[in-house]
Amino acid sequence: MQIPWLVIVLHLLAVARHNGIAYRPFALADKPPVAPGASVLVGLEDSAHPTSLHLTNSSFSQAFSVTQDSHKSEGERNSRAGDDNIPLSRCGRDYYFVFASYGPEFRDMGEWEEYWQNTIPGKYRLWRGFSGGGVLAVSLTIPTRQRNLDLLRESGGKPIYGLVLGNESGQELSTCLACVTPDRPPGIAVKWGLAERVPNPTVTATAEHAECLHDERYLLVVPKAKRKSAIKLIDKLPEWFAKFGVNITSSPSEPPSVLRNEMCAWFTDPARSMWVVRMEGGEANAAWQLAVIYYVAEYWDVHARGLDSVHFVANIEGRPNFRKNWTSNK
Repeated sequence: MQIPWLVIVLHLLAVARHNGIAYRPFALADKPPVAPGASVLVGLEDSAHPTSLHLTNSSFSQAFSVTQDSHKSEGERNSRAGDDNIPLSRCGRDYYFVFASYGPEFRDMGEWEEYWQNTIPGKYRLWRGFSGGGVLAVSLTIPTRQRNLDLLRESGGKPIYGLVLGNESGQELSTCLACVTPDRPPGIAVKWGLAERVPNPTVTATAEHAECLHDERYLLVVPKAKRKSAIKLIDKLPEWFAKFGVNITSSPSEPPSVLRNEMCAWFTDPARSMWVVRMEGGEANAAWQLAVIYYVAEYWDVHARGLDSVHFVANIEGRPNFRKNWTSNK
């Protein structure tokens, strides 16, 4: 005896209603194709605790599993990442601007913050730096034109130096953050004392996925080629990162053997000098972590010699990498 499909569907809907789940149709056929790794919203709600499940294409099998984790903050969920080897989120839900630590425009961010309070109240967060500038997070709900022009006034956002020609996941990460640098006055104006000299840091920064890591996060510091001694001010890293709520939990040292083994193909000379420090805390996504690292790296490069590149190394969603194009690997 065959049971009519209509009876089965009505039965399933009755069970769902009994369990407190309200179903709202989600017509995938009416939506444009979703690129691999893109996020979609699934129309399933717990009627007692309304929530939207934020999923990737690869996790459709979990689309109808509502757990207590969906009601926790991003930081709380990430604190359990080591238990299940869950990769660190790549971009989060904000766009990040790194305001430079040098130049007169960003020395006092008070005027800027007052401007943002008037233009986008409640849609931004600012982590002030230890030497002016800082990291600004703005909601991705703000249109791109408003985000890049109106919020920055006369200053334009530029790509982070180093985030070019990455793999597909790396390119997606690179679209989640930018740097804002002060204008450089003509040399003659600086010479005559009519304007302040603006430094020109050359350090590059990237985020690199490491398959061997679980919940560990490292800052990889690469000095100029053939440099053997430590870079000046490296002992200041804990103080600098603490300003952003990031803890440096180890002294500079050689990369651990498991990481060194994976990194052996990352450099033309895998035996070159480099150091790592372990990082904890801050926002639970690679874009924010890299934004903070770039702020620190530019300040460091301006005030010390010998720094070539810095890299955020972790187990990152989508496996982003830029290592084939590091300037330190040429």
